[in-house]
Amino acid sequence: MLFRNTLYLLAFTSSVPYSRAENAGPCPLLGPDVPPPFSPSASNNVARAKQDLAALIQAALQGATKDVQLDPNNTSFSIDVYSLHEKESLFTYHYSAPALADPKEGVAEVNSDTIYRIASVSKLFTVYTYLVAVGDTSLSSPVTNYVPELADYAAKHAEDLQTNDIDYVDWRSITIGALASQMSGVFRDVAPGPAADAKLSHRGLPIVPPVNASYCGDALQIPCNRAAFFSSYFSQQPVTLSHRTPIYSNSGFQILAYALENITSQSFQSLLNTHLLDSLNVTSTFCSMPQSSRNSVVPVNASTSWYDADLRDESPAGSIYSSINDLRKLGISILNSTLLPPTQTRRWMKPVSFTSDPNWAVGAPWEITRVPTTDNRAVWAYTKSGQIGLYRSLVVLLPEWNVGYTVLGAGTGCTNSVNNLGRVVAAIITPALEQAAKNEAKEIFAGSYSTKDMTASIQSSITIEVGDDRKPGLEVTRWEYNGMDAFALITALVGADPGDRDKVSIRLYPMGLNSYNGADGIKKSGFRALYGVSDPDAPGADDCTSWMAVDALEYGAIGVDNFLFGIGKDEIATSIEPRALRSILYREDPHERLIDQEKTA
Repeated sequence: MLFRNTLYLLAFTSSVPYSRAENAGPCPLLGPDVPPPFSPSASNNVARAKQDLAALIQAALQGATKDVQLDPNNTSFSIDVYSLHEKESLFTYHYSAPALADPKEGVAEVNSDTIYRIASVSKLFTVYTYLVAVGDTSLSSPVTNYVPELADYAAKHAEDLQTNDIDYVDWRSITIGALASQMSGVFRDVAPGPAADAKLSHRGLPIVPPVNASYCGDALQIPCNRAAFFSSYFSQQPVTLSHRTPIYSNSGFQILAYALENITSQSFQSLLNTHLLDSLNVTSTFCSMPQSSRNSVVPVNASTSWYDADLRDESPAGSIYSSINDLRKLGISILNSTLLPPTQTRRWMKPVSFTSDPNWAVGAPWEITRVPTTDNRAVWAYTKSGQIGLYRSLVVLLPEWNVGYTVLGAGTGCTNSVNNLGRVVAAIITPALEQAAKNEAKEIFAGSYSTKDMTASIQSSITIEVGDDRKPGLEVTRWEYNGMDAFALITALVGADPGDRDKVSIRLYPMGLNSYNGADGIKKSGFRALYGVSDPDAPGADDCTSWMAVDALEYGAIGVDNFLFGIGKDEIATSIEPRALRSILYREDPHERLIDQEKTA
């Protein structure tokens, strides 16, 4: 029999790393532990979270709570929470500050189409445009391949760079991907103009010669053109080596846009419009200041708020104006891989480097932070924030649940307001989404499955549960194969003592693999099992290395941990297939089972 043969094989597979990952409790793989919820708006947990969030925001605006500090007098804001799988937003909240009720220009009341400056969220648009326009194959190429000024600089200083990388930037070592992910090691911004230097010299610093470049603008001085930019840029010194540590840079995205323009022979604004804005049918997003401020929120006035600050060629780093409606379209398109192949989206939504904070990583241009979960899994939010003048913005994507949210603020207290609102949205909404996903998984997968033909020579049964015990995945609570207890095999497989059978866990996790070719309309969905034994006192009990255990033992070229669920047209599981057993177990109808029990009573 299969199990006996497998037990015999254990003598030759003692090094299979099945068990140690779960000594201190379940150790899931990175990624969703159950499929994302398809109807989060129907979840009671989400409904309660929305009520709690609205109540907390209202209390904060009234000064009735210390948990959230806002600026109700001077700062207007908009919040939008949305799901890939639903047409309407899950949660929307707008607040219009009294100080902005009689504006010199723009709107008095904000709504879902109100235009805010979104500052460095523009970087997300820039990288997205790059990927849609030319793909990601050039991300590993040196930027000197695409920006002639940098190639000339590298050639001019090739000899200097052999002995001095303190004063000279080695542009040959900086890739397009490094620029997109804050790993270039170059300067945060172009050198400030003479007006900024003069302000510092008035505070007692020694007078310095002006940078040899022309600057334009009043409140914000920017090099007037591309030539002036590089003239200023080449007067600066590197911050660190490329690919060494994340260093935030705005100027890097200006160079990224120059490279894209060279590759495509088109202007950045044309590429943004063609590949992103037109494709997504957004109507309230602009690369530069809109011709009319009629639909914009403009705190104080256009100059004081920096609403009219012209970033010129640095626009790819922070110049875009947008609304929460348009940013929802952007977020959904990323979650849905609308404009990119799914494989490319998965590559994009990954960290490039750690930071000094273990709860933060960086991507291109993602600011990736860990989200707290009830089962202590590693769940990561892909965010991008921005600040310019009196505007603050935050875009968050949660691929774990196919949900995103946006917080935009305008006013003198926008920084703290948006930061605090973003924090409370995550704290209240994400646990509700987690439970909504588990509840849907319970409806879809939980139940008993058994051999359909009761006259078959081999009879099997398995029970799947999705518990409320704050543990991840689908739990196998009972598994029998032809009269044998499968847990006895797993106990041996994970190297546990026979007496530890009750400590063994079998949990199934979705792999994102599906087959839609069933003639009967049944979709197949791939899962993998993690087998473990709970023993908090074991050596290395705190280690979580489940990723090393997947597919570690195969039988007849099929992983012993390989499972398939059959999903019907109503999106409810109809069968489970432990593929190594070469058998399909069908879901028992609880109603029919109750009738059978009544007949035999």
